[in-house]
Amino acid sequence: MTKPINNSRIIYEGRSRLDGSPIVVVLTGLTKASKNAKTSAMLQTFIIRADMHPREALDAGADISICGACVHRPRWNEELQKIIRSCYVRLDAVGSVYKAYTRGRYAHVEVNELASLGEGRAVRLGSYGDPMAVPVYVWQALVSRAEKHTGYTHQWQTATDKQRDDYQPLCMASADDTATRDAAQAMGWRTFRVSAANDTE
Repeated sequence: MTKPINNSRIIYEGRSRLDGSPIVVVLTGLTKASKNAKTSAMLQTFIIRADMHPREALDAGADISICGACVHRPRWNEELQKIIRSCYVRLDAVGSVYKAYTRGRYAHVEVNELASLGEGRAVRLGSYGDPMAVPVYVWQALVSRAEKHTGYTHQWQTATDKQRDDYQPLCMASADDTATRDAAQAMGWRTFRVSAANDTE
């Protein structure tokens, strides 16, 4: 029997809310503080395809299941005549999460256990992947007793009124220029503008 990793749990395994494909959400950082001074001891959540390695998903365009309309997904650059990807997340870490998942190293938890996992902690919604790929009740339960949480979404432009009501308390809209920032704020979103300085507005 494979020994489970105490540091992590599967908090959702089901269909993506973006396209219906199988995804899994793995919560990490439960028993050890992060060495990353920026995130401190923040709990991390990785949203990945459940049926293929993250690199395979990226190459096939199947990462749309977890990243949706994010402009930082791989895309063809006409000027450079090649595919570019501007996402800052390194796939080696995400790949390690996927490999551990496929080896059965993560225990599952029920929704009613999520509040205790997040209690008193800082939680990152979507360390990889867009939080709106995941049913809102998962995040609501996880952060219900958390000290603080962060989350960013590129799906704000296509969100329904119900989705905006659900996710605006949980996530900021990722905006890549001042025009999209202003548009998001007009819809009631708090915004995070991606720039050279990664400034928050």
